Amino acid sequence: MSPLFGVLTLVMTAEAAELPAWMIGCWSDGADEDLTVEAWAQADGNHLFGLNFRSSADGVAFEYLRIELTAGTPEYVAQPGGQPPTRFPLLQASQGYALFANDAHDYPQRIGYRRIGDEMEVWISLADGSRRFAWDWSRTDCREVFSD
Repeated sequence: MSPLFGVLTLVMTAEAAELPAWMIGCWSDGADEDLTVEAWAQADGNHLFGLNFRSSADGVAFEYLRIELTAGTPEYVAQPGGQPPTRFPLLQASQGYALFANDAHDYPQRIGYRRIGDEMEVWISLADGSRRFAWDWSRTDCREVFSD
């Protein structure tokens, strides 16, 4: 094996193991009623931390989120309402796109994010793509969303 091949392999492996930093920021559907806000921040090279907050006529809901490198693979970890964590290892990724999967989970089994500029499409579904539910968000200033 040539030394160059080893260097290229190392670079490709390192890139594949990167966190999806393009998710960092505050995202919202902009609605006054049935408002959804999701914010992501990077704590270090191995963790992104997120919070999803939903407010509607039915009440409020929240979800603690994180993406962490586990054995070199990004895993999406969801804790809706503060429940115990459920892990979704990265299935597919490219610039501005990440799909996480956990076929053993009841619902969802897929969680996807796609960013185009200041817009973010987020969806959940079963493994076969059924029971798909999607949100379209725009980058927002969290200070404006939560100000009084």
